[in-house]
Amino acid sequence: KHCVMKYVAQEDAIEKGWIIVTSGLDELFPPEIPVGYIYSVDKNIGLFQNITVKPFQDPSALDEVIIVSR
Repeated sequence: KHCVMKYVAQEDAIEKGWIIVTSGLDELFPPEIPVGYIYSVDKNIGLFQNITVKPFQDPSALDEVIIVSR
């Protein structure tokens, strides 16, 4: 199973295979917890790109995931 991250800005450099981690901005989860890896990137969404993520955990247990650029 996969998760889709929508509305990622086109100017954000995203590459297949990168690991997605928690940001810590929600103050619920600490930063840098591995969530999954980027399975594919669809850049043909106008102003945005959609990122397909293969989670390390069961997707039915996930609520929300965001990417934060450093």
